[in-house]
Amino acid sequence: MQKIQSQIREACLNRFYEQGYFITPEPDMIEQSWLVNFLSEKWRNQLIEGYPSLDSVVRETEIGNYHEMSHQLDHSSFWTKQRRIFSEIEISQLLKHVSVFEELLEVFGDYEVADLEGIGYPEIYWRLVRPSCPEDVASPHKDSWFWTVTNKIASERQSNLIKVWLPVVTIPSESGLSISPSSHKKEIPFTSETRHGRSKPTVNQADIAAFEMVKLPLVTGQAVVFHRDLLHQGIAHVLPITRVSVEFAIETKNKYD
Repeated sequence: MQKIQSQIREACLNRFYEQGYFITPEPDMIEQSWLVNFLSEKWRNQLIEGYPSLDSVVRETEIGNYHEMSHQLDHSSFWTKQRRIFSEIEISQLLKHVSVFEELLEVFGDYEVADLEGIGYPEIYWRLVRPSCPEDVASPHKDSWFWTVTNKIASERQSNLIKVWLPVVTIPSESGLSISPSSHKKEIPFTSETRHGRSKPTVNQADIAAFEMVKLPLVTGQAVVFHRDLLHQGIAHVLPITRVSVEFAIETKNKYD
């Protein structure tokens, strides 16, 4: 058993170095159901607290059908990142029920979930992406751009940071994440600009267009673990569901350049 785990770890790290990412095993249905129910409760409570007049509508709507009622609220102003960051208690539940955290330990050894926004505890947050709403997703980017420009994280520390993204409500290969394999090995120049009161990276779109993006066939709770310099993008889908996903970064004891 130990040898098999060692071989799996080596395969994951080899793919991480060569392709810039690897995909974790598909979780069982119990875990998938728990994750959907967990996010649904979080989403529902947030909406009812912010829009009590929509109580009955929210209770009758599944999270994957959120797009059918989103016109009844100010979506972009309401779903700020601060509102989408899990609480400490919620994070302890995620650590207990979601298998990816144990799988990350097997591959990278001891690590911590990073606090990139300085909230005072491990930062894990979630996203909603409605169908036919390209404004809900960012253009292809590397997280290192944001960590450098927005979070002001030194390159030395970034060498210990690794990104994790997993879908909760999704249709594999159609509504999830797309990546450009091995793009972490290629430099793309970027600058910065102020948007919504914060410094954000900006890049020449012609430089990005040269990279082929591949859609990943991820199921609920199945994570993609990727290098900070891997070019990636949430898929702006047209399928009749609202995609829900969770993401965070881990800070390892070793450096992974």
